[in-house]
Amino acid sequence: MQISRALVTLLALGLAVTGCASLEAGQVDAPAGSTTDTVATTEPAGTGDDAAVVPSPDSSGEALDASICTDLDADEFDPALLDRVPERHRDTLAGLEALSTPMEDADAVAIGAVLDTRPGLGDDMIRLADELGDVGCDADDVAALRGLGHAFTLWGAEPTTEYCDMLTRQFDDATASTEPDLGLVITDHSATWDRLLAIDEATEDTPDPDTIWQIFGDTTGLGLYAEGRCGVDGAYENALFGAAMLVAFGSGDLDADFTIGDDDELDADDDGFAFGEPLILERGPADPGIVAELETLAPPDGRITGFERVVVDLDPDDPGVRIATAIVPAGWEASGGVFGTQFDAPGDAGVGFFTEFELSTTCQGLCGPADDWPERFESFFFDPTFLLDEDLTAPDGRLVVTEGGITNDVIVGRWADGADQLLQCQAELDEEDEDLIGLFIELCRRVEASWLG
Repeated sequence: MQISRALVTLLALGLAVTGCASLEAGQVDAPAGSTTDTVATTEPAGTGDDAAVVPSPDSSGEALDASICTDLDADEFDPALLDRVPERHRDTLAGLEALSTPMEDADAVAIGAVLDTRPGLGDDMIRLADELGDVGCDADDVAALRGLGHAFTLWGAEPTTEYCDMLTRQFDDATASTEPDLGLVITDHSATWDRLLAIDEATEDTPDPDTIWQIFGDTTGLGLYAEGRCGVDGAYENALFGAAMLVAFGSGDLDADFTIGDDDELDADDDGFAFGEPLILERGPADPGIVAELETLAPPDGRITGFERVVVDLDPDDPGVRIATAIVPAGWEASGGVFGTQFDAPGDAGVGFFTEFELSTTCQGLCGPADDWPERFESFFFDPTFLLDEDLTAPDGRLVVTEGGITNDVIVGRWADGADQLLQCQAELDEEDEDLIGLFIELCRRVEASWLG
């Protein structure tokens, strides 16, 4: 599992955070607190110049300009943008600026401290999102901002001991599958729980961005509340992970890509769902000397018919930073996974159904320079049966072979002190391919990661 890229993506959304996270202290001269007056908005009157400025009357009479959409979605924040934002929204931007660091750290207590000083910030974010939608900003970005706003609106409700106990049970891995006792839910959170419990009754129609990000807000808002208000350790980070996966598989904002058919329904049988394309930089013959060594480990029955050298960019969203060089079985097809590149044997190769080979990056927590990689790698496993467990050097890492009910897994993690992500090579081998363990151990040993030196 990996929270890192999901969290980074959420933090990097043009409207939700990035546009404000780059602000330096002092750039926004706004009082603490939050504007709470209701803002009435109107729909665009037309297209082109007619829709460039949409009246959003309030006491100041100012209106948002449609050009704000491009500026807020830019890679770098332009301080001059503040001069074009109506005064009623400047405090909202200041609030997002104050939240940028604690959100990046997934620090629920620090986020709560900001929200305590800015009551109503969540509602202000929702109003800003509504106006941005009126002037034609990207629907996904607007929905994301609105979802974050919904998350923050849950913070202000006064907790009860009974409700905190219920949240503790819901965020505990051992009891999370139990049905929540809705009789213990505080009134201000009842609608949130009703929406989340209704997910199981959802139709097969693909959710729209507002629905996806509403659920995102509900989920992360409860996690934030559980940890910050009730002291449930890790609840916010767990909620972020789950919510980010919803966004990834529900809207394609992360690595997943959904293609909707004419009937607007998602049908896995007609290629309605597909991961992003892998970024293969090079693919060709492997060094003959290496091939000769590997062939001594390959079975004689033709399941593995040769080897190729591949160079893969494991993070196309940050091109050129995390490059892996590996040897893979010849003819195995590359596809985009959730967090890396997966290689699968051709249908006529004769390998087991569950056999696959994957290269990926992961953080096992929040990404950023770290030196606790051995502990993070260990957290990947839950009650494993190790057939092999070996420390690696140059670069540091660990090689394990685990025995499972369906597959035996070869897993190599490589890391370096100060690196922001580790490299993971994993081969899941069907029970009938148990004799390939030695070969894939060697393939994973040989993977090189550009960012680890």
